[in-house]
Amino acid sequence: MTAVAQSAVLAPRRSYQRHVAALLDEIERRRLQLMVFRANGALPAGLRDLKAELQAVRDELAATVRGPGRA
Repeated sequence: MTAVAQSAVLAPRRSYQRHVAALLDEIERRRLQLMVFRANGALPAGLRDLKAELQAVRDELAATVRGPGRA
């Protein structure tokens, strides 16, 4: 297999890997943000939006890992 053909085959995989890594980084960032707010005494109602955003990123990661066309 030539270098160009091999590169074309690996490009979607690398893109997928970068996307998953970015989602994992985003989950970690939001999780740490929640921990800081909790440590500073934020009330549960004040964390509702942050928790929803974190869950949305987790759901996106689950859908990405699950793959297209799978329930």
